[in-house]
Amino acid sequence: MSEPRPVVLQLFEAAQEIEAGNLEAAVSTVDQLLAAAPAEGTAVDRLARAFAAALKARLAGDASGLGNLCVDTRDPRDMLKAFEVLAAATPFIRFGHAAANHALLHAIGPAPRVHIIDIGLGSGVQWLHLLDAVARHARGTLAVRLTGIDVPAHGTDPLVRLRHAGAMLTARAAELGISFTFAPVAGLVEDLDLHALAGEDDSCLIVNAALALHHVPSSDGRRDAVLARLRALKPAALCLAEPDVEHNALPFGPRITESIVHYLTVFDALEATLAQHGAERATLETAFFGREILNIVVGEGDARVERHERHDAWQARLSRGGFTAIDLSNVHATVAQELSVTPPFAIEMDGAFLVLSWRNLPVLAVSAWTPAK
Repeated sequence: MSEPRPVVLQLFEAAQEIEAGNLEAAVSTVDQLLAAAPAEGTAVDRLARAFAAALKARLAGDASGLGNLCVDTRDPRDMLKAFEVLAAATPFIRFGHAAANHALLHAIGPAPRVHIIDIGLGSGVQWLHLLDAVARHARGTLAVRLTGIDVPAHGTDPLVRLRHAGAMLTARAAELGISFTFAPVAGLVEDLDLHALAGEDDSCLIVNAALALHHVPSSDGRRDAVLARLRALKPAALCLAEPDVEHNALPFGPRITESIVHYLTVFDALEATLAQHGAERATLETAFFGREILNIVVGEGDARVERHERHDAWQARLSRGGFTAIDLSNVHATVAQELSVTPPFAIEMDGAFLVLSWRNLPVLAVSAWTPAK
């Protein structure tokens, strides 16, 4: 990555001014930054504008933290197309799916039935890959039950996105001859009766949480409480995929510094890999990552849903909560080969975690855990 342009240094300056209470100076710095960074400039310019807009909203007194994508009313087809391009051109999405799927297939072993509780189902694409893998590995007799949890969709039908994902997965399973059932659940995981969702049958139970548990607040113990309830289910594996950056407990200034470095890494990777997909890259930078940035900068208390933690913090949290890490060293080699990752991307083991990096800076971390005996 090239040396930061002055606009990035202005971002740091504005964040320091806000933290020090020098609000008039911060307004002046943000206005200068917006004037200096062209809207259609480099990745650094676009990142600077995204943070400047968020800082300006904070200075204007906005504490709504509306970074939650579920309140977005834009055409969902644009986001879907953008994520399809992201998945095809980068390992960002495929890395988390492949690593978690290989880990959970190993945990399932020869079991005839599996029940997957997926926290943060999203589009459900991860499970298309799992169904394909089940068919490839001659496990077509494996009966798959999927409980998909996600926040309620905006509008009159809170289950609309979950139903769409369920229909897609049901159709794929039928094509492959795999017994498959799907149950949609709209709600926040911290508010749900997880024991009731798990049920009492003899299926191998797997819990998957991809880019979801960082939304659970931690300051009042809710994040640890969710992990304790998941441990009580005694799953064969808990698969966790999370951004590898600290946006949770830091005070405002260091939080902004961390987030600038993280998203500069992401924007740089997008610029390098999506050169032929300008419209989709812009959608990702504004409608997805831009909303995350807004929430990190503006949201406070429960309004801030983007509360990422570094993988070593997750390791401490899970170990403290009675989980033992599952060795992913075999998954490491398989995933690296499957994704054909080439520099400046890299996949490395770091303790219990598989970490995807760009130019030696961590972006995503995947791990798998089982309740300690």
